[in-house]
Amino acid sequence: MTLKPPYDHTSTRRVLIGAHPGAAVSADWSVETHVRAACPPIFLVQAEDDPISDPHNALILRDACERARIAVELHRLPSGGHGFGMGVAGTPSAQWPQWLESWLAAHRFSAANADHGGKR
Repeated sequence: MTLKPPYDHTSTRRVLIGAHPGAAVSADWSVETHVRAACPPIFLVQAEDDPISDPHNALILRDACERARIAVELHRLPSGGHGFGMGVAGTPSAQWPQWLESWLAAHRFSAANADHGGKR
């Protein structure tokens, strides 16, 4: 989650760095400033109607990954709110566990690869 303007009017920002932090502190605590070439691949799913975490956060993190040449996969759901768990049957969020399973297998993070140390 970014804590930089214009996305800095959140309870997360207030809890982590206070009501009136400086720009340097906001940048230091913003996730996109920590994306480096050595970061692992990243899988993101976010609902457009998330009332807790602004959906732009997923776009900001995706863009930071792309700039650092980190493999990133982003799925934006039209609805689902915040914290939709393993998905709700009959809604767009029902699909994300299968997307994650495919992504894990593609990046050799799946349980099927665990007995081989992640290598086949």
